[in-house]
Amino acid sequence: MKNLSRLLIFILCVPLLARLFIKPDTEGQERERQPAEGEPPFTVAVDGDKGSFRYEPEHTVDYMMAAVVPWETLSGEIALENVRQEYLKALAVLCRTNLIYEWQQAGYPEVLAWKDCGLYMKRLRADSPELCEIRSAVEATRGAVMTDESNAVIAAPFFTSSDWEMQIHSVGEGEGFSLNYGVLMARDGADFAGILNGFFENIKIIVMYK
Repeated sequence: MKNLSRLLIFILCVPLLARLFIKPDTEGQERERQPAEGEPPFTVAVDGDKGSFRYEPEHTVDYMMAAVVPWETLSGEIALENVRQEYLKALAVLCRTNLIYEWQQAGYPEVLAWKDCGLYMKRLRADSPELCEIRSAVEATRGAVMTDESNAVIAAPFFTSSDWEMQIHSVGEGEGFSLNYGVLMARDGADFAGILNGFFENIKIIVMYK
């Protein structure tokens, strides 16, 4: 009888002993609750005719690029997709730089109001070839921005000529990145960093998050 009582006590104590000496595996649960390491700590709120939407910064960069890529010039001057990618990667870094700059200027909010940024956006169909090319460039440069020598993110203006006075074979007189002339730099062999350094002096390209 005593042996039976001891056996019952032992069986009842096993769960308690397990809780005391075996640490629960909560690591997976914590990963589900916490953002992935290195993710930018904000989202972008966009108000539209069909409602309000929240976008991650990298997806916002997709739509920022869609609004400004000179597709006709790009396709006319560069046939090879891998060469076009260098131009698109330069533009991805430029757009991301402007987005992060606006976020910092707004005081690092958790939700950045797109209407207050003064930037451009255009949504493309998810299956469009243009969006596929854009996303490849955005993913290849994820988290990369331009900074000055003190590592402060810069404002990165850009410009293009109007349709009736298109002058793609010269840098132009605008301030910052020439959307058209950058295409020719890529065609002539410049990588994305070389393209950006051709328009912005004394910059560094750093990765803020992965």
